[in-house]
Amino acid sequence: MQKLERAVILNRTVYDRRDITKFSQIDVIREANSAKVRIINNKEFDGILVLSDPWKSKDDICHKICPGLAGTLFAYARPDEKLGSVINYTSPSNNMTYTFEVPVEFRKERNGILAINHKILAGGTPLIIPKKNGKNGIFYEITDMHEIGFIPNFPKKNAFYVADEKFGIPAGNREVSPGDKGARYLHRADNYVGLGVRGFFLFNFNGRFGVRLDLPPDLCFAAVTSIENSTTEQVNNESRM
Repeated sequence: MQKLERAVILNRTVYDRRDITKFSQIDVIREANSAKVRIINNKEFDGILVLSDPWKSKDDICHKICPGLAGTLFAYARPDEKLGSVINYTSPSNNMTYTFEVPVEFRKERNGILAINHKILAGGTPLIIPKKNGKNGIFYEITDMHEIGFIPNFPKKNAFYVADEKFGIPAGNREVSPGDKGARYLHRADNYVGLGVRGFFLFNFNGRFGVRLDLPPDLCFAAVTSIENSTTEQVNNESRM
């Protein structure tokens, strides 16, 4: 996990900070964009959870950052529904609608999920920019649509599945056992647009290895940003289970 040793929580080191501030999804993306740092993505967060041992020590890193927001933005439609030109998700807690534009090549797809990792592009332009959309909406502007990935066979129900290699999303048509290599627990809603949340129930196996893709974006959590350009491959070569 060497590449994450200089990870920070909004510009302060993970290991030094105790009074961690929590942010909504929109606020943390805007804070990271302003500071020109990237939010660690879902696979990197996964590496922290797998390598940690929260039962062993109260000083374990997970006690400081969990539950936390992963810097991977997800969007999926209702089961068996075409993705269409946009995916809208309305938060049940504040009635705000979050909108994600679907790349043309994926608009006829069904039962898949779109994903994109937050980062700062060359020249300092953020890849993901949340913008106001009317009185009660947020539109996610993606400055390079080619960065959006599509993962087919997104499960229709919550269970353990093997995570995909690129984004670490539980996917596929076959449920697996919790102890299977790469097994992660999916928490999904009917449809969704937002960041993933990791370590929601830290001392529960389903929570530690769970990927929450169902929590309203206005809920507040910790978030970790990185001042290094670490790659998902370097983290996950050490974190496979």
